[in-house]
Amino acid sequence: MEKREPYALFLEPDLRGILVELEAINKSYYVLNRNLLQAWISPGCWTMWISDTKEGVYDVHGFIVPPKLLHTPMVVKANGQVLDDFVYPIASAVDDRILPNSARQFGFAAKLDCAKLQFPECPVHFTCVSASGETFYPDHMDFWLLASSDPLPSTENMKRVGATAHGPFILDGSTFYAKLDVLSRRYLGQPLNDVGPILDWGVGCGKMVRYFPQNRRNYITGVDIDPVNIEWDTKHIAGINFAVIEKRPPTGLPSSHFELVYGNSVFTHLREPDQFLWLEELRRIVKPNGLALVTIHGTYSFALLGWSEAYSVLTLLKQGMRVAESYNPDLGELGKDIYYDVAHSHQYIAEQWSKYFEVVDILEGYTMGELAMVVLRKKPDSAHPVVAGEQNISGLSVESLRTLANMSYQHGEFAKAGDLYQKVCQMLPSDVESLVYQAECRFRQGHLTLGRLLFEEAIAKGANAPMTLKRLAELEGALT
Repeated sequence: MEKREPYALFLEPDLRGILVELEAINKSYYVLNRNLLQAWISPGCWTMWISDTKEGVYDVHGFIVPPKLLHTPMVVKANGQVLDDFVYPIASAVDDRILPNSARQFGFAAKLDCAKLQFPECPVHFTCVSASGETFYPDHMDFWLLASSDPLPSTENMKRVGATAHGPFILDGSTFYAKLDVLSRRYLGQPLNDVGPILDWGVGCGKMVRYFPQNRRNYITGVDIDPVNIEWDTKHIAGINFAVIEKRPPTGLPSSHFELVYGNSVFTHLREPDQFLWLEELRRIVKPNGLALVTIHGTYSFALLGWSEAYSVLTLLKQGMRVAESYNPDLGELGKDIYYDVAHSHQYIAEQWSKYFEVVDILEGYTMGELAMVVLRKKPDSAHPVVAGEQNISGLSVESLRTLANMSYQHGEFAKAGDLYQKVCQMLPSDVESLVYQAECRFRQGHLTLGRLLFEEAIAKGANAPMTLKRLAELEGALT
């Protein structure tokens, strides 16, 4: 067989040098990415998931990353007792992500006997400690297993919220609900059952609300953009107010109404313009001093989900957000223009989200050991004196209004876009670009005289005359 020379040898001499430099840069980026990921995860973390039960016994799997990646014997306990048949360490999917090209293993396996723990009559609290009993992990990394009398959703309903089986669905929902009580006591000074009204923003098929007691359900509202799951919730989870909302604000919910709003894996899918619109809306509907508890893909997500290739760590550090190039397919056609996989840096959250809320805390490893919980408090002086429905558009900032106008324009909704650009111009008369867009929208609506007058006004206020007149000529030409 003919011997082939390496590709680099067939390049011109100057191109060979460039290729070598690029390979060196890529290698440096890879090493830097790995070092950053390991630094981020060095405090340690753990997670677990359970299979669907077989005759009252769950198979339990997960991984444990000891602090500073030390070789520390670890165990997982259920109500203070080590799980049956517990084995650690064994191979897991995260091994090579945390320590590439290493024989180090972080996985564990065990059994959970429901009868032995008197479940479902008694809740099950899972903790991870060293074999000698030392506690390394904060309580927001614990797991819980709770009982609910509500029926479980179908596989098709669960797929729409990224779940595939009842076991993980139950564990995730139980754990999130139990830790809401922990955060309520810590940041509101009272147990969850004394807090209200409460909003589940992005309720899906009721993963968390199913655990609220019947005597508190009239204080709970669940909303989602997905009519399929809202229909299922309404039929199967009694006592809670469910409603379908639009993909973008306004929601029609009352202002300064909710003492607590929580959203699990919503901001993990919103691009920046939509993110700001929803932060503005959440601020509007939360009571002064109330909380918004929302999860993000933070630093642990990069390390544990294998995103160091497709999602550049350096890009995250530089831009603060990293958005997937294609949309997440879980919601099908419904999610095409809004539902992406998104990650945030802590610095970005501190700098950008503090324009809407007080950023109280960011808790890594909160949801299933991967998502981070962002604790937001509404400042007393940030309440908006607006009412529910269409009027609450007056509570939006100029930036949010312009973003919403641009989105409407891009979707060909020229009447709505024109009204929004008009509002922007009323709030910021010097914004000639929005005035030009308003003129175009009015022209496209068929209001030709008004459109021409607005174009002339934009030029008088300083818009680029040749470009503006060219734009007007193109619009008039399209009519002939």
